[in-house]
Amino acid sequence: METTKRKFINFSLVESNKYLFTDSQFNIIDKIFIVIYLFLSCFETYMPSVISGSTKYIMLAVCFLLLIKDIFRRNLIIRWHIVLMVLWLALKLLSVFWGGYNDIVSLHFISQFGFVLLFVAFGLRDYSEKDKQFFVYSILLTTFLFSLLSIIFQAPYNGIYVSRRVLTLFGKQLDPNNCAAFETICFAISIYFTLFKKKYIFCIPVIVSGVACLLSGSRAGLLAVVLIFIVAVLLFPLKGKWSLLIKIFSLLVLGAIVFLLCLFILPPETFKRLFLEGYISSGGGERDNYWKLAFDMFANKPIFGHGWGTASYFGKAQSEAVHNTFLAMMAENGIVGLGLFVSYPIFCLASGIKNKNYLIILLFIAFFVPAFFIDSINKRFIWNILFVFLTLSTKNIKPIFEHNKRTYNEKVQYYRIDI
Repeated sequence: METTKRKFINFSLVESNKYLFTDSQFNIIDKIFIVIYLFLSCFETYMPSVISGSTKYIMLAVCFLLLIKDIFRRNLIIRWHIVLMVLWLALKLLSVFWGGYNDIVSLHFISQFGFVLLFVAFGLRDYSEKDKQFFVYSILLTTFLFSLLSIIFQAPYNGIYVSRRVLTLFGKQLDPNNCAAFETICFAISIYFTLFKKKYIFCIPVIVSGVACLLSGSRAGLLAVVLIFIVAVLLFPLKGKWSLLIKIFSLLVLGAIVFLLCLFILPPETFKRLFLEGYISSGGGERDNYWKLAFDMFANKPIFGHGWGTASYFGKAQSEAVHNTFLAMMAENGIVGLGLFVSYPIFCLASGIKNKNYLIILLFIAFFVPAFFIDSINKRFIWNILFVFLTLSTKNIKPIFEHNKRTYNEKVQYYRIDI
């Protein structure tokens, strides 16, 4: 008796979307959009207005690509940090009712919504090692390019601040503190690969990003770079009875060498700004006064704050930045808003210390220090670091809800049709 051979065909939806069901969370289309987004994060200021205004739409496109994959995967993993970030955005939106609608809300509504949506899209999945490497290398590449160009095409900020030299392309410039924030990310990642992965080729981006950060005249950038360097050296796995003394001696020697190099290489105005002037009263438009006003706002309404955008107007004739992301958050959304936002990065820091994930520890410094001296809640650098945290640490967080997770092979079997 002749055995009848069975033939199978795969449902065309699965076959045509095979890239959706691989072990990697990023396919080639995802990677293209992510790299474009990271590139525009650094360079959108220098792009023509038609292109620079498209960054938020690129962000939404990345959200769509990542979320649509979850629909096809029928895979939904919700963790507590996703819930907290959504609640944080909900609180900001609700605070408009008691704080009033203002220019800050209208200016940043779409970008704020897009950042949180992208945070959710990145946070709904676990990532393979290749995914982690791709995202870390991508953000390193874009920030290194920004740092390198900041040295080659440097010019005084606004044409008059000779102590602050930033990347100048087509007559356009970015605020020095924002420039330094991107360069700090490059410094943190490259020094991690240099010291802990022993990939000494990354000494090049360490030097380039460090020099670019110093040229910007950003004291927040200088503080971040110094702290990253000190923490990296102290965490370096050196064994022996005198290891701590060797590390401290190395820090002192290297610090003295770098200081002397800065004295001879940096423009005199930049050196004076970085090393001789005060860090609060002399810069940031009377930063200490703005901090006091923001804290007074918080003390007046400590639970839910005065409402989104109100910190920029309180006690001022016109809109002015608070120059401290966390104080502004406390003033506008109270201790509840601050707690909802900072819970995840603090968890990542604790997890990085526990699991000896030194990259997370160094990036936390790049996250915290610039944010402490500028208003960065709408800046791409702070959210890009959070996205890196999501790719590196998500597996360490137990899901609170998980729905119908399938592998690619299970999906092919599910859509298989007998003929």
